[in-house]
Amino acid sequence: MSKLLVVVDYQNDFVSGSLGFDGAEELEDPIKNRVLEYLSAGDDVVYTLDTHKDNYLQSNEGHNLPIEHCIIGTKGHELYGSIKDLLKEKKIIYKIYVWI
Repeated sequence: MSKLLVVVDYQNDFVSGSLGFDGAEELEDPIKNRVLEYLSAGDDVVYTLDTHKDNYLQSNEGHNLPIEHCIIGTKGHELYGSIKDLLKEKKIIYKIYVWI
């Protein structure tokens, strides 16, 4: 039976960017090791990416958290460090808030 590892939102803005915090970069090696463990066992790894458009501050979330982050197409939106290079076939789920 295969397993699935989900790496949730380990993106530049949550590590070293606008919503980063002290110690977040220290999670890189444990995450990397876990991903490599799953891949070597033939299991699947999926990434999620918090994803916003450049009009984030006008969204409901932007009104409640007025800090631009994870804007698609920016470095802050990318996976952090060596994590982004681990998979040859990246499996990414873009979590995007759509509002009218």
